[in-house]
Amino acid sequence: MHRKAAPALLVGVLVLSGCGGGKSAGREAPGSSAKTIDPPRSSDVYEDKFEIGRRMDGPVATDQTDVFDQGQTIHVSFVVQNGKPGTECRVQWTRLRDNAVVAEEKKPLPAKTDFISFHADTSGWEPGKYLLVKQVTGDDPNTPWRGLGTKDFTIRPK
Repeated sequence: MHRKAAPALLVGVLVLSGCGGGKSAGREAPGSSAKTIDPPRSSDVYEDKFEIGRRMDGPVATDQTDVFDQGQTIHVSFVVQNGKPGTECRVQWTRLRDNAVVAEEKKPLPAKTDFISFHADTSGWEPGKYLLVKQVTGDDPNTPWRGLGTKDFTIRPK
């Protein structure tokens, strides 16, 4: 091969292979301009199928919303993927005005990969903005809590 042709061939290969070097943040959903995020590709523990709503249908929160009337019960459900037996899950309901945790609930993950659900009675909560924090710990009780995700929601006056 000629010395002048080799660099041109290399540039052509790099251009055709799409060497942008960056990772895609997701892929475009069919028929939509919205991006979907690819699930984790490892054995890390992660949250899946999160729902927040006013009612329950079996283990799943329904009547989805993020605005609740004062006194309504809030239901949340989600699946924790790759969780091991003995793993504990916790949710904390935090009032954003003063970062006060107004409720907390802990429970072990279900034996099989299934929905775990939590409920909060808001009758004693003041109207305003809140944050739900979802966390998980490992098999060892001394393992610190790891974040699974958060969800903003609002309590409005009766």
